[in-house]
Amino acid sequence: MSILRNRNFAILFSGQIVSAIGNNLFMIALPWFVFSMTGSKSDLALTGIFQTLPSIVGLFIGVFIDRWRKRRTLIWTNILRATISLALYFVVLLHPPFMTLLILVLLLELVGTFYRPAEASLLPLILPQEKLSSTMGLVQSGGALAQLFGVLLGGTLIFLIGAPLLFLINTITFAFSLISLFFVRVKEVVPTPTKRSSFVREWLDGIRTIVRLRVLLRITLAAMVTNCALAPIDLVMTAWVKGPMNGNGLMLGIINASVFIGILIGGMLLGHMNKRIGLKTILFAGLVIADIGVSLIGIFIDFYWAIAFGLISGFALGTLNGSIGALALQVIPKEMRGRMFSTLGAVSTLAIPLGMAIYGWLLVYVPLQWMYVLIGLPAILSGLSFLLPLKDGLGQLRDKDNNQLEQKTVNTDV
Repeated sequence: MSILRNRNFAILFSGQIVSAIGNNLFMIALPWFVFSMTGSKSDLALTGIFQTLPSIVGLFIGVFIDRWRKRRTLIWTNILRATISLALYFVVLLHPPFMTLLILVLLLELVGTFYRPAEASLLPLILPQEKLSSTMGLVQSGGALAQLFGVLLGGTLIFLIGAPLLFLINTITFAFSLISLFFVRVKEVVPTPTKRSSFVREWLDGIRTIVRLRVLLRITLAAMVTNCALAPIDLVMTAWVKGPMNGNGLMLGIINASVFIGILIGGMLLGHMNKRIGLKTILFAGLVIADIGVSLIGIFIDFYWAIAFGLISGFALGTLNGSIGALALQVIPKEMRGRMFSTLGAVSTLAIPLGMAIYGWLLVYVPLQWMYVLIGLPAILSGLSFLLPLKDGLGQLRDKDNNQLEQKTVNTDV
């Protein structure tokens, strides 16, 4: 792809892919290790809670990301993540108290909340505006590829080398990402601190911007509703394959893999689609098609139909997630990207435990085929909101912010 000819992006993207593969292996190894060590389902749930808690902080860290140099933020984030991950590896070898493990997991996830919004804020500085849709699509494809590696290799590697060594592999991938960042060269524009600047005021400015820019508000609500609705899909799919389909673990793995393959393909084709179709239309179609595909899985009790709908839903999700990122980059004022992306990420993540609670309760009382409909319907309705006209007043907002913001240019070479 043409965007990979951009040296800075190619280096950043390669580091991201390697790091994402390591992180996905870690996400599989961690619950396996916890359950092997404690044999307790409550400890397993507690681990999930500690992994989710840092998302609350994600609502506020964007202020710092907007103040700091993005590349330097990524470098320090990887240094800290590699250090904590290495500490995790040595700690688990010593069979520590369970709370020690939880604290390290909490710290690792907390530091990780800085990475994604800082990376998203950096992309427009190394790529032209017209390449952003292709870029965000490729980022989605890379994430799907990393998840596919996790699905296919995670269990096998745990069997062959044990879960603790996957913690060490995660450390090595963070180190690879760190080293790659030293070869990225980009000039940044950062705000000059003023005496009147305050954390609370800057954070509230970010919230007001989301409310004022209707497209951002709809993106945030759509992401929250979709993540909430899709949160229990793994639980429902497992019960569906094991129950009505009379399937096995291999069939479940193939169906899940079809979704990731669909995301990979959809992300790679987003740039080509955007040459002919607007991002708002792609986003709307992605929401509706993805969730119709999910709903249809419950109607056809057939393994091959499930694979087909998994591919369709995955393809739509790849275009959906990529278009969300590209559209956000187009409308977010550059001095607020950290706040916007951290808030979007936090809201999306916090919607997951809410969805697990709601749909977990429904799973007890609602037939499985109707669960798929209940999962797909809310996201379809959120997608319909993008058919309404958007009047953002973005130009006036940017003019106002640019007049009030005194900036200076710095080179982020370390």
